[in-house]
Amino acid sequence: MASTSSQDAWYLALLGLAEHFRVSTPPNIRMCVQCLQTVFSFKPPPRVEARTHLQLGNILVLYTKNVDLARSHLEQAWFQSQNIAAFDDIKYESASLLAELYEQQNQTNLAKPLLRKTIEMSQQNIFWHCRLLFQLAQIHSNERDYLSACGLLGVGADYAHISGAQYSRLLFTLSKCMLLLIDKKFSELHPLLAQVGPIIDNWQGSLQQKEYLKIFFLVLQVCQCLMSGQVKSVKPYLKQLQQSIQTITQPNLMPSDEDVSAGNSGDMFVWMSKEHLCVLVYVVTVMHSMQAGYMDKAQKYTEKAFLQIEKLKLSDNRSILTSFHILLLEHLILCRLVMGQKGQAIREVATAAQLCAAGPPRLLAAHSAQLHTLLGLYAMSMNSMEAAEAQLNVALRSTTDRELWTFANLNLAIVYLRMKREGDFNKLIENINPETLPSHSHSLRAAAFYVQGLQCFFQARYNEAKRYLRETLKMANAEDLNRLTSCSLVLLGHIFLSLGNSREAMNMVTPAMQLASKIPDVHIQLWASAILKDLYRMCGDGGREAEAYQTHANFSQLLMKDNYASHQSPEHALITWIEQPLASFLQLGANNVNNLGAPSTSNMIMPTPVSLTGDMEEYVEVPTVLPAANFDPVADAHALRAAMKGFGTDEQVIIDILCLRSNAQRQAITEAYKKEFGRVEEGSNKKPRDLIADLKSELGGNFENVIIGLMLPTDEYCAKQLHKAMKGAGTNEDVLVEILCSRPYDEIVKIAAAYETMYGNSLESDVQGDTSGPFQRLLVMALQGVRDNYAYDQVKAEEQAQVLYNAGEGQLGTDENAFVEILGHAGQRHAYLIFQEYKKISGKTIEQAMEAEMSGEILNGLMAMVKTVHNRPAYFADRLDVAMKGLGTDDDALIRIIVSRCEIDLANIKFEYERIHGKTLLSAVKFDNPKSILDLLFDITTWVKLPVIIVALFLPSLEPLEFASLLHAIRAVEHNREPSSSIQDCSHPYSSLIVNLQMSLSWDFDNDIIQDFPTVVPQPADEFDPLADAKKLRAAMKGFGVDEQAIINILCQRSNDQRQTIIDIYHRTFFRYLIADLKSELCGNFENVIIGLLTPTDKYLAKHLHKAIKNKSHDVLVEILCSRPYDEIKKIITAYEDMYNTSVANEIKKETSGSFQRLLSIILQRLDDQSSGYGDYAYDPDKAKQQSLIISKTIKGKFADENDFLDIFGYAAQRRRQTYLIFQKYEEISTGKSIVETLKSEMSGVLSNSLLTIVKSVGNRPGYFAERMHYAMKGLGTDDDTLIRIIVSRCEIDLVNIIFEYERIYGKSLFSAVKDETSGYYRRSLLTVIGMETLVGRMRREFYLKPTPLASSHLSQQSLGWYIREAIRKIQN
Repeated sequence: MASTSSQDAWYLALLGLAEHFRVSTPPNIRMCVQCLQTVFSFKPPPRVEARTHLQLGNILVLYTKNVDLARSHLEQAWFQSQNIAAFDDIKYESASLLAELYEQQNQTNLAKPLLRKTIEMSQQNIFWHCRLLFQLAQIHSNERDYLSACGLLGVGADYAHISGAQYSRLLFTLSKCMLLLIDKKFSELHPLLAQVGPIIDNWQGSLQQKEYLKIFFLVLQVCQCLMSGQVKSVKPYLKQLQQSIQTITQPNLMPSDEDVSAGNSGDMFVWMSKEHLCVLVYVVTVMHSMQAGYMDKAQKYTEKAFLQIEKLKLSDNRSILTSFHILLLEHLILCRLVMGQKGQAIREVATAAQLCAAGPPRLLAAHSAQLHTLLGLYAMSMNSMEAAEAQLNVALRSTTDRELWTFANLNLAIVYLRMKREGDFNKLIENINPETLPSHSHSLRAAAFYVQGLQCFFQARYNEAKRYLRETLKMANAEDLNRLTSCSLVLLGHIFLSLGNSREAMNMVTPAMQLASKIPDVHIQLWASAILKDLYRMCGDGGREAEAYQTHANFSQLLMKDNYASHQSPEHALITWIEQPLASFLQLGANNVNNLGAPSTSNMIMPTPVSLTGDMEEYVEVPTVLPAANFDPVADAHALRAAMKGFGTDEQVIIDILCLRSNAQRQAITEAYKKEFGRVEEGSNKKPRDLIADLKSELGGNFENVIIGLMLPTDEYCAKQLHKAMKGAGTNEDVLVEILCSRPYDEIVKIAAAYETMYGNSLESDVQGDTSGPFQRLLVMALQGVRDNYAYDQVKAEEQAQVLYNAGEGQLGTDENAFVEILGHAGQRHAYLIFQEYKKISGKTIEQAMEAEMSGEILNGLMAMVKTVHNRPAYFADRLDVAMKGLGTDDDALIRIIVSRCEIDLANIKFEYERIHGKTLLSAVKFDNPKSILDLLFDITTWVKLPVIIVALFLPSLEPLEFASLLHAIRAVEHNREPSSSIQDCSHPYSSLIVNLQMSLSWDFDNDIIQDFPTVVPQPADEFDPLADAKKLRAAMKGFGVDEQAIINILCQRSNDQRQTIIDIYHRTFFRYLIADLKSELCGNFENVIIGLLTPTDKYLAKHLHKAIKNKSHDVLVEILCSRPYDEIKKIITAYEDMYNTSVANEIKKETSGSFQRLLSIILQRLDDQSSGYGDYAYDPDKAKQQSLIISKTIKGKFADENDFLDIFGYAAQRRRQTYLIFQKYEEISTGKSIVETLKSEMSGVLSNSLLTIVKSVGNRPGYFAERMHYAMKGLGTDDDTLIRIIVSRCEIDLVNIIFEYERIYGKSLFSAVKDETSGYYRRSLLTVIGMETLVGRMRREFYLKPTPLASSHLSQQSLGWYIREAIRKIQN
């Protein structure tokens, strides 16, 4: 007895010590294993030995990678336990763990017989028998042997029923339903689900068991509907599912999973933990949102699910979490592609691929077809049709899933249509025939009708196309398939437009645009806006045409930027992953070798922009000058002759014509000019007229250089520049480098041929005569075309990278010839590999190494080659920046690059310039040259031609004829002439603009008025439904999560009065307080915005005023009391006294002092004082002069009574016109020094700030608020309170005016500034209130199309003219 007790003691001691080491922080697994292994040295009894083997095997599996040792211990435990009576738990657990280990090692041939044997042995143990049946069924399921798996689950259900384990019986049955669903055996699934449903509804067991079973059942119902493409039918099941998950996750309502209890040992199972169930509900919610076309909602729930998964992975790294993660990524990628976020999509594809590669082999096998399909869709969105075809074909070969196979076939059919491969499309006809489609999916069948309609559209079989598309619409509307609905509508609109039925086209495209914006689907919006632009033009609605044009341009720019970023990303290389091992390919992508896939320029179904740049040489070139429509060279020749005939030259006509024609069209004009005016009578001494000669005789300076440059064919122009660079004493090596080292060989060949034709010498011989050494060798190699831009050799690249290192950093001195020989011969693909290998060897980039080792022209030449390998447009963008940097501008370089690249890739260069230098090329040209295209259009005093022409080459947004007529009209106004009859005609789209421009240019002080423009306006009365809004808000805050976007869509797009109505209706309908509910659901800055919008503006500012007084925030006091007109201040003061039952004046006296206190007191005391007879519109010039003298003397310290001085500023809120005159008179008596300059130089502190606020608000109130917002976002951190306060309080007054002033002053839109400084739903709410997307359209409708502006606020003459200029600029851009 003592011996047995002693034995137990040492065993328990070692076991306790092992457990101590296992749970210590961090776990000491080595010591834990040693403790357990020590047990064997004591020759324990068989029970202890078998149990210890099991414990060691379990520890080794969980905490180490020593799988072989773990397997050995588990096998020992299994063999020993079979010979021990009444030792079931150890026996069955060791068999279960050993089978799991076999499966992980892909030895299911060992796992399955082991489990079958154990299942036979365990029939008297209900728990283990059920658990082992589940495990064996899982193995068969992983092998896609669903028949065997379903058989085992059926056996398990019968066994559980006989054993009285009803809960496990239902788990077996539901698991069988799940496999039938995966296997698409719907005929067997439906009756089984119908049988299970009532049993769950009438469940008499525990509430926890019922809710778990209900969730399992509802998940199956939701997945069944989604797999069948029945998006609408799924909604009631999804709602019940979300309610059930809320029930089981409520604290204190349900026991934890660890505390599960049951009357029958066979019911001691938990299908899935609560935390995993939450993730699963997120997954099916995302699946539904994606199919229904609610992309924002899908993204929202995906983000929540990711957070939950990351949290769970900290303590639980089960494979199911990885599966959930991959499923969510696959749906999120589809969302990104629909929303035009291709860069994020390809990064997420890479993440999904990495998760698959890191998991067991069956994980990649299960998801590889989906990954290839997603890559195919990505390649389609990038217009890389060859890559898309390859990816989709791999998906078709590797999938056995009917839905995925059908989906891939439908997209492959679209690829063939876009590539105009009718034969290949016809081969797919049977696979995508909607009548014989192998898929059971309603949505895929509807999509098949759409693809048939698309084919008919391409073949101009419009009636058949309409028939197919109407079938698509019918099916899509039946199940709320919003994307298919919008696609079908816009395609029908395109068909009706092609048939000339503009009315029906409008009826189709308008709802398509609205639906696409809700999804949001950027590609459909792009397509629809292009059609709407044409429809509005046909209808003669210039205002809406301009809006549609702007919308289309915005979406185009958005997609082009995203295309460029996607091509630049290392993950882009994945589109060439076909048969290679994924792991090595992911490494290739990680190394940024993304030059393997080049975008195609195949035609697309709808207008989709190509990328601005791509990888290395194969970027899609985007010019800025395109051939003009309706081109008439004879008419242009006559217009040019008229412009140069007689006294003076009409330079504007020359610009309007020659800057808006392609080079080929200019050559046609030259020929027409010669034919029309080049003939001379026989015997005459006159020379035949030549257009270029005439232009040279009439023009001069840089203006002449630009125009003549445009008139020459590009190869001749470059040849001329090279000749100029080598002519005379000295050589301009920079020009040689820029032209010969930056261009592909086909361009250089044309330039060299033109050079020899023009100058009689070969370009190579002239270059050799003017250069020497390695630099000469480099240029000659460029001229000889020794580079093969498509060949590359990885091994050779590694060797040459080492040679370059040894020739430079690896030795004293530099062997420049080695660099020239290697880089001069290396094509772009091969050079790219060399640069990668060089960085691995050196740790530096090739550019860094060359800059450290070389200098002069050889460095410039080699750097040009290196930079153009990486990104040719970026090289030219840098050259432009250098040309405009420092004192003076290198006009020759500026003209040379823009003229020579405008018909090749100037749009790419513009984009790169903005990306690298943080400003647009347009603004840089404007800044560096004091006059720009805006000045050309609107300056009434002078014309400077060079920048005008340069900017005119940047693809004007108007049609060429409209652009030219607008220029003509504005120039006529500038010269006090009447515009042409075509402009005066009210049908012309810009007639009202010109009329208002004429008004603004003849405008005087007495007419100094301009209307305030809000960004938030009341919803039209016939559309405003406060009850519907209240219900939507309640639904957004009720149940599973908060729908923040719904809150934004309603509250940020209603006026304050309408919001008050919604608050009232909400309370009367639900007996709840809307503001209280919002505060409980929202937080942070997003809450501050929404609550601010729900508060009447006077009360909102009163609240901020109270807070400012208490906190002594003088800046806020000044902003509220010194910047607003008296009627606004009066309302704020009244609201303050009602809310806080105290006087503002008394509070200010307590919390402020000195002159600042007196100024604020005067403002408050004089609000009702109209005794002097001055209102906001009245003024007295004589008194203004007297008061300006008071200001001057007080500032100089020569006037004793400060109150008179403060009175002038204190009355500013009431006497704005008079105060404005005072400041003007002050500037006159102070010899040109403005009141602002004086206050800044002579005063400081809070009083100076207050006075400056008053001055700025009198001269330009929107400019003052723009400045406040700029400083709120400047520097580290953002003053969110100020940002929110101004946007919320001004959005229904003059936020449009503030937006324009912000961009005028800071050269950046307020929309983009706020977007950069904020995030999340806080950002979305502010951007919705700013409303930049519809801003210009509203300005044109509400102001520019009215005969006269309305009086609301008073700004300077300059501001009114600026507003008109900005409106036209925005319409153009």
